[in-house]
Amino acid sequence: MMPSWRLGFSTGEYAEVVIHATREAFIKKTKADDAGALFRPTKLRIKYPGGLVRGKKVGTLHFMEETLGSGVVSHELLHAVFWWAERQNQLGLIPDNDTPEVEETLCLELGDLVAKFWTEFYRKEAR
Repeated sequence: MMPSWRLGFSTGEYAEVVIHATREAFIKKTKADDAGALFRPTKLRIKYPGGLVRGKKVGTLHFMEETLGSGVVSHELLHAVFWWAERQNQLGLIPDNDTPEVEETLCLELGDLVAKFWTEFYRKEAR
């Protein structure tokens, strides 16, 4: 059984977190053989005459035990934050379900900075 839980946003919405024990299990579940982790947003439904319908689930974060680290986690969490913010009508960054280049660039930058921070933190702590 793979560990999973709900990670709550301040608005009561949440992202589901799933940790896959192996790369094979990750690929089987996500069908993504070119990623080490991913955030899969929950699609908003349009229901007429009421308009847009959104549930509490923002999306699902998929990780593999073998690639789990602060940089990977922060990168995928930032994808989740972008989608959460878009649901709040705060960004206007995400026109459809394709990840725009600007979003990916910011997620990569955040992931690198967080990874560098923790690497340096633990290096200094070991002295």
